[in-house]
Amino acid sequence: MNFTIETKWQDWYPVFINFLRSIPGRDGVPLGYVVRDNINPNPTPRQNFLDLYVVMALLAGPSYLVDAAEVHAYITKFVAGNHTTEAKVQPHLLLDNGRTDFIALKDHYEGVGVNSIDILKADQILETLHYAGEKKPHMWWAEFEIQMNFAFSAYTKKEGRAMHSDEMKLRILLRKVQADFLATIKASIEVSMTNIPRTITYEQAVCLSSKSK
Repeated sequence: MNFTIETKWQDWYPVFINFLRSIPGRDGVPLGYVVRDNINPNPTPRQNFLDLYVVMALLAGPSYLVDAAEVHAYITKFVAGNHTTEAKVQPHLLLDNGRTDFIALKDHYEGVGVNSIDILKADQILETLHYAGEKKPHMWWAEFEIQMNFAFSAYTKKEGRAMHSDEMKLRILLRKVQADFLATIKASIEVSMTNIPRTITYEQAVCLSSKSK
C-alpha cells in the first residue's frame, strides 16, 4: 500500500481507492467518498447500496471533516519516504484534508493524455488478462487483482461514471479466472449471482477467490 519511489501511480491509485472503500467513515459511509471524482452528489441508482452512499455523501460538514482528516492521515502515512509525493502533499498539511492531498497527487501524476493511455492499457487487460495459478509462468493473484481494478478504474475516470456494473465485473472475473483449483469457488459465485436479489458483490468474489488460492 505504501507509495514508494518505485511505485507507479496507475498501480497505487485503484488499490488505495479500494482500501478506502473498505473502511467506514463517521456515519458509516465508506471513506472512498472523500476522494470521489464528482463534487456534487449523484442520485443515479446503484446496485450496491454502499456505492450509492459513496456518490451521495456530502463533501462538507462535521462528518466529512472527520473523514477527510482520517484519509489525510492514511495518505501521509503511505507516501512517507517518497520525496516526490511528500512534496505534493506538504503544502496542504495544515488543512488536514485527504481530499485536497489526493487531488494534488492526482493533478501531478495524471498529465495530458493520460486517460487515453490508461484506456488503451485497460482494453488490453480486459482482452488478454487471465489468472491460471500461482506458479511461474502464471501471474500472481495480487498482480491480477491490481490490473483488474486498474482497468475498471480507468474507464470510470475517463467517463466520469461507472462503466461496468457490479454484475458485469463479476462475469468478467469468472471468465478471467481459469485456475482449476478455483473451480468450486467459481461455481459458488455463479450460484450466488442467480439469487434475487443477488447475494454477492465483485469485491466479495475477489476476496473469496484470494483466500482460496
